[in-house]
Amino acid sequence: MNKITIWMAAMVACGIANAGSLTVEWVEPEKFRDASQDAYNSGFGRDRVLTSLEKYLVREADRVFPEGVSVELRITEVDLAGMVYPVPDMDRIRVIKQIHPARIHFSYRIVDEAGAVVDEGEEKLRDYTPDSNMRARMLASYEEHPYIKGLMLDWMRDRAKSLAKASTEAEG
Repeated sequence: MNKITIWMAAMVACGIANAGSLTVEWVEPEKFRDASQDAYNSGFGRDRVLTSLEKYLVREADRVFPEGVSVELRITEVDLAGMVYPVPDMDRIRVIKQIHPARIHFSYRIVDEAGAVVDEGEEKLRDYTPDSNMRARMLASYEEHPYIKGLMLDWMRDRAKSLAKASTEAEG
């Protein structure tokens, strides 16, 4: 095995993915409250959800953050909106109600082109109104897990605006 193959295998084994300007580390995903599309919170269902979420985060970070800025996420909890109920003659159904909001907990670091940390912290995001969230309903027409993805997209946009404002203030 060459060094690159070993490095890639180590990255996959640790649950770390890197593409473009975003790096995601899933911290003990088997302990996430509800990160699976199925009623049994299976490993297969969880991997499917986290892969979908990761692809979305990478794509949106490349679009939202300026070139040269890198974002490191260390995700410690994912709880999809709603609750999965078994239904006769069907596999499952996820019912979205306010008592089961989407949640995601993570720590982050944002690093500029020079390698300096420009922002870092911890976040516990929660969608308090999943049953009336119009943004998520619009995302739902073309994205899986729109409530979590909507929370993260809003967070990335807020961080990018803060960085732009800080940069403008530093120049002026």
